[in-house]
This record gives sequence, structure tokens and C-alpha cells, in this order.
Amino acid sequence: PGHSKGVNCLKFFTREGRQYLITGSDDCTAKIWDLQNKSCIHTLETMSPITSVVSLPDAPYLITGSKNHSVHVWSSTDFRLERIVNFGGGMWSGSDDLGRVHSLVGCLVGSRRYGS
Repeated sequence: PGHSKGVNCLKFFTREGRQYLITGSDDCTAKIWDLQNKSCIHTLETMSPITSVVSLPDAPYLITGSKNHSVHVWSSTDFRLERIVNFGGGMWSGSDDLGRVHSLVGCLVGSRRYGS
């Protein structure tokens, strides 16, 4: 099933040769869609409407930003929640500047590989 409220953001990403789409919604979920099978394969749940999604092409993370000032870092391989960080302001858009995104992910997950 799809989202129960409006979709605020989306991002295409590829993992292991397969194409996916992540969508973020006012229903407080992000959904992972398998484009080959045209089906939702996983739902990521948060406590607030999702306003931004970011995929890293060479790192195993997806990032969602929410209206409640939180950023969630998820594994893009098994979709497990890795970390939640709360900021003083909401995240309304993601960046495709990979250097900055990698620095943010390195700070959030404590990885030297993605933080340098």
C-alpha cells in the first residue's frame, strides 16, 4: 500500500544493480519502492512528517529529515535505523553535495570512512 497522506519528497537510488525509490510523507513514513517489481518493499516509521530524503550512492545509508527537527540515518541494505539526531530546526531539503553529506553522515554514525 502507498502513503496515507501527501508525499513531500522522493529520491531514486541504486543498490547492487537494482533501482529503488524512497518517498517521504506527511504520514510519518518513508517507503522504499522496488522499481523493477513496482512494489513497496519496506516502510520506515518516524514520529513526525518526513520533509526530506537523501541517498548516498557510495555509502550504505539513507537519511530522512522530519518536521520535528530530527534526522534519521537508516541502513540502505537492511533498512535498520542506525541513529536519530535532533536539531534546532527542521530539515526541509537534502543536499547532493556528497562531501558535505558524507561529513554529516560521518558525524552522525561515528564512521571515519564517511566522516573524512
